[in-house]
Amino acid sequence: MEQLLAHESRERTAAFALAAYPAALAGALTVGAEGVADLGRLASELLTVDGELKWQERLQEQGTTHAELTRFSQVLAGLEGPRRERARQLFYWALLQKVPLEKPAELEQEFHAAVQYLAGRLP
Repeated sequence: MEQLLAHESRERTAAFALAAYPAALAGALTVGAEGVADLGRLASELLTVDGELKWQERLQEQGTTHAELTRFSQVLAGLEGPRRERARQLFYWALLQKVPLEKPAELEQEFHAAVQYLAGRLP
């Protein structure tokens, strides 16, 4: 687990931890206590996302929206229910942590696939 988490990008590591932590906690994954703790440490950053988002506007522009928020909204618009809520949580974390997501739609699809796979392993 440590090797996987150490060698992936920050956004992929965060998405994996958020997807895998519930399954690891339930004992559905064959990881030791240290692996569960590593996943929990990473997932905890995403489970409660709280902060203030700031960006600069040009003098002649007021009431603009953060550019990344606009990109994420396009991805979220095509999602529903818990899938949308999970993606929103991941995207908001990325915004507040200033983690750039080059391809948010692809990351969300991989994240969703991991959640679906791991949900099938839960008792």
